[in-house]
Amino acid sequence: MTTSAPIAVLGPGSLGALLARLVAQGGQPVAWWGGENAPLVERRARRRGERDAGTTLPPEVRRCAAPEETLDAARLVFLAVPAGALLDLARRLGERLSPDRLVVHAAKGLEGPSGRRPTEILAAEVPARRLGALGGPYLVAEVLAGYATTLVVGSRFDEVHQAVHDALATERIRIERTHDVVGVELAGAAVVALGAAAGLCSGLRLGSGARAVLLARAQQEAMRLGVASGATAETFGGPAGLADLLVVTADPEGLGYRFGRRVGAGEPVGSVREDAESRTEALRALEGLRAIARRTAVPAPTIEALRSILVDGAPPATTLDALLRSGS
Repeated sequence: MTTSAPIAVLGPGSLGALLARLVAQGGQPVAWWGGENAPLVERRARRRGERDAGTTLPPEVRRCAAPEETLDAARLVFLAVPAGALLDLARRLGERLSPDRLVVHAAKGLEGPSGRRPTEILAAEVPARRLGALGGPYLVAEVLAGYATTLVVGSRFDEVHQAVHDALATERIRIERTHDVVGVELAGAAVVALGAAAGLCSGLRLGSGARAVLLARAQQEAMRLGVASGATAETFGGPAGLADLLVVTADPEGLGYRFGRRVGAGEPVGSVREDAESRTEALRALEGLRAIARRTAVPAPTIEALRSILVDGAPPATTLDALLRSGS
């Protein structure tokens, strides 16, 4: 379905560029803002093997120098920024994200110690109320190469589901719809956190059995946190949860995975965090999940242990050994 109303995509790097490309390939007008440091982000994406999604965008994509320029008459707005950058962008756009717009974020993560989900941030900062969350198992390089995948859009509004489907669905990209926004967001945050956990296991040279147990326990804890927060358990076992987890924890080039691997290999957390290339949403996600665990009074010992290692710098080997021996 083609519409004359333009679609706005705001987000640096490969994900924002990918969404803009998909919209353009579907024949819809699209404006893309690639961030303040778009060339640098694109070079990093190339080093991660994601191909040059930004500089090879089709000519139908209108590049914008500022996020405000993308909006114009756009009814559907994609915010493809990390969870840690969403608050600043929302405050910058403010009233421009008006009630007549459909706003969908692709921020897999949480705000941090507050535990706020992306749609909670948006609801507090902008007038738009028809919000959605985009999740699911995808690697940018694979989508660009034509591999099939499923994206999940979580929203309370069916018109958001339909707009995202019309904008992104192709023969190779299926759009799954759900009203479980909380589940899509918390499942995505857990996946981001567990990407770093998988890297940690790699750095420690844990066996595949111990790695599987650790990830399974953490995923179960995240599901219980989600249910206590109003999500449905099924979301965590579907494309937005388990399927995405299998993809992210098998990707050694992911930022979270690389962060965890370096910590597991013995580098101090502080020195890894000082490396700009290794800043990761996984740490914010772990902080947020712990905040939700405390707020809901749901035990989450695996998530607590991972946070103590990757955020506080607790000794990885002894901390995980005690956790796995405890049977928690």
